[in-house]
Amino acid sequence: MIQGYFDQRGAEEPIHARVMGEDGIIVRTHRREGGKRNLEPRFGEVAITRRGYGGRGVKSVFPLDAKLNLPPDQYSHGRREVLVEQIVRGSFDEAVGQLEGSDGGQIAERQAEEVAVHLSQDFDTFYDQARAWPQMAQDEGTLL
Repeated sequence: MIQGYFDQRGAEEPIHARVMGEDGIIVRTHRREGGKRNLEPRFGEVAITRRGYGGRGVKSVFPLDAKLNLPPDQYSHGRREVLVEQIVRGSFDEAVGQLEGSDGGQIAERQAEEVAVHLSQDFDTFYDQARAWPQMAQDEGTLL
């Protein structure tokens, strides 16, 4: 069912004349059809077929990846969530073993460490942000 969903989304993906990347400067006009990417959700591996847009000397962009909010590697958000819950409770070895026992998925210990580092990279930035203080007297009677 999941594979069918991704096949349908890939088939319905619109064709763009040009796409801008995260750099915000370079517009990609070269379109490449049939780019494949593997994803490992909690229920088994699926292949996602999508269009890539690139240009000379620039990194390719895949708009469907962004639209589907796909993670940067092959492990789905659900699998990452289970992994992190297990890592918080113990060691990486135990987390990887527990993941294999719970849903049959496999993540090597080195990849588990990389996922944990990636997921925790914004932790310090979050706590460095200034707090938003509530409005004073004039807003006391309103819900928002």
